[in-house]
Amino acid sequence: MKMEMRGMLRYVCVFVIGIGAVTGKPVTTMQTLSLKYNFASNKLTSGADGTGPTVVEAKFDNKINETGWGYLQLKTAQSFPDSVQAYAAGVAEGRLTRNVTMMHWTNTMAGYCPKPYSQYCSKLSVFLTQNLKWMQQQIQTDKHRKMHSPLWHHVELFLYQAAGIADALNGVEKSPHTDVDPMGFYLFQMGGDLDDLETVLGDSDLHRPLGSGSCSALVKLLPGNKDLYVSQDTWDDFQGMLRILKVYDFPWKMSADKSEIMPGRVQAFSSSPGTLMSGDDYYLLSSGLVTMETTIGNSNSSLWQLVTPSSLMEGVRSVVSNRVTKSGAEWASTFSLFNSGTSVPSPCF
Repeated sequence: MKMEMRGMLRYVCVFVIGIGAVTGKPVTTMQTLSLKYNFASNKLTSGADGTGPTVVEAKFDNKINETGWGYLQLKTAQSFPDSVQAYAAGVAEGRLTRNVTMMHWTNTMAGYCPKPYSQYCSKLSVFLTQNLKWMQQQIQTDKHRKMHSPLWHHVELFLYQAAGIADALNGVEKSPHTDVDPMGFYLFQMGGDLDDLETVLGDSDLHRPLGSGSCSALVKLLPGNKDLYVSQDTWDDFQGMLRILKVYDFPWKMSADKSEIMPGRVQAFSSSPGTLMSGDDYYLLSSGLVTMETTIGNSNSSLWQLVTPSSLMEGVRSVVSNRVTKSGAEWASTFSLFNSGTSVPSPCF
């Protein structure tokens, strides 16, 4: 996959990845999708029913059975409001990757919290519901006070994109919105946060071995600062091995009151079906940053009392930080805002 990276450092990246088997008939040919936006109905259209200007172009090549990876490319049109672009991007991704996303959900999350809920899952449902409600309140407060914060603008776009994927998976596409099922698609986005939430909310049935994170990062600076090499090694359980390499090209504004496009407009990252973040936390960004991390655990149990739903989960903070920052210092500052204290990474830039 090719993409332009102005000012990007040269890099060497290494992945040690297991290849997961895919059941059913794989899609091995390139799929393309063009979604148009009908301003009169405030809805997306495609195919024979497609009317209006194009808001997103998408391609997906499922070569998981051949290389271990699917390859997804999304590009939205700058002429549309950011909210429409984000929702349309989600719908396009959900449509094209629906089969492998449903497989990934079945492999990883379908049996995580079966009903009737256990005591832990009941607590988790309340926590995630409160967390989503708190984010919506912060977004609306920012708008009401006309603060035009890049942080809350892009948290909202995260929710628009997530809602778009969820709607496409469920076959109920709507006008752009930010409502996400806390124990459905939002749970899918928790990734490493769940490891710590299990401890915080008292799941005594799950016992994770020490060092059960999923990534290690390496940075090597050559003598005389002549060059910089970065590498990441990532691993997972066998059921988590449905993988997608994604390239997003989103010309979204820094905030609602600015015309400036976000620095991280183009992002290339390793990911999984249905998730908006990497999970490995390995990103190449058009801002000139390479973002990766090595997860560090919390061995101080007294800190768990500070974990609250009135915070931003790690996945949300990483996505937003990648989009709105230009330097390592800016990234770290943004990532620290409303820290959830879960899935604690040690980031490298």
